[in-house]
Amino acid sequence: MNTNRAQQRIGVEHFVENEDAVIFDVRSPAEFAKGHIPGAVNLPVFSDEERAKVGTLYKHAGQKEATLLGLEIAGAKLRSLVEQAEVLAGGKRIAHVHCWRGGNRSGSVAWLLAFNGFHVRVLEGGYKAYRRKAIELFSRPWKHVIVGGYTGSGKTELLHQLQSMGEQVVDLEALAHHKGSAFGSIGMQPQPTQEQFENNIARHMWTFDENEPVWFEDESYKIGQRCWPQDLWKQRRDAPVLFCSVPRKQRIDFLVAGYGNASTSELRRSLGGIQDRLGGMRFAEAVDALDQGDLERVVEIVLDYYDQSYAFGLSKNDKKNVYVREYADLSSIETAQDVLHVVNQNLYPAHG
Repeated sequence: MNTNRAQQRIGVEHFVENEDAVIFDVRSPAEFAKGHIPGAVNLPVFSDEERAKVGTLYKHAGQKEATLLGLEIAGAKLRSLVEQAEVLAGGKRIAHVHCWRGGNRSGSVAWLLAFNGFHVRVLEGGYKAYRRKAIELFSRPWKHVIVGGYTGSGKTELLHQLQSMGEQVVDLEALAHHKGSAFGSIGMQPQPTQEQFENNIARHMWTFDENEPVWFEDESYKIGQRCWPQDLWKQRRDAPVLFCSVPRKQRIDFLVAGYGNASTSELRRSLGGIQDRLGGMRFAEAVDALDQGDLERVVEIVLDYYDQSYAFGLSKNDKKNVYVREYADLSSIETAQDVLHVVNQNLYPAHG
């Protein structure tokens, strides 16, 4: 079998940026679940069990025997693979195919799809090349701007407003499927794996300009169970912070509105996550208020803890690197415009 038939091998940039192409990840389901290129669909040549068998045979009997077993397994699936590909492609006729290193699996599927009418391109270096590109991207000297503010200030809303104005924004909470606090999983999808979280960030930053600021919310190192990519975190620690001060009453109203539809059991479970940090008396008071349906009082108690914790974290920053502004509403266009003005005047004067 000539696996080079009708193949065109391309680099990572061209592989992921063609919206007219469907990306087929032909690795096993377990490999795909651990981490994959955002937007890719899984078209596995081997099941997890079959991949393990081929790998074991390779280890004990060598490449030739493993290849023959692989051909035997894949040969029985040829029709099924084409039929699955047609469905997953949704009418697209350009197929971008990859496996782990751009070897036999992607080459075989590329041959099969090309034979059945697809215009096929194979990722040079496979998924491993994408991961290298992602890690390299995080190490570039980005011009971070950290949007700070106490819990409930509406920092995410400000980031969305800035993004609508053309700014380079990374919403880590959205990519991590978590809002960062003990209540952060409420209303969110399950978190991606750490590897997938990093892949999602890299894909989002793929076309960012290193000469322009990149906006992040002031997050802890861990967002739920996911962590900042190491190289981004190292840069974030020395980055300027724009602290947006919003009145406490407004923050309480914002949080009550945001969590008002959550069930009592969800809120109780989240309160349990910070029980030790609240202390027994404050925790009991919060639970009692929750049982009485007084969510505003619950928020007030929780904010006492979070505000102290955030203030302590902020105090570790170099004061010369912290810019404080007072705002009534972080979601307004006027606030976003003022924030941009502060950045242009104080942080990155060449910007704008």
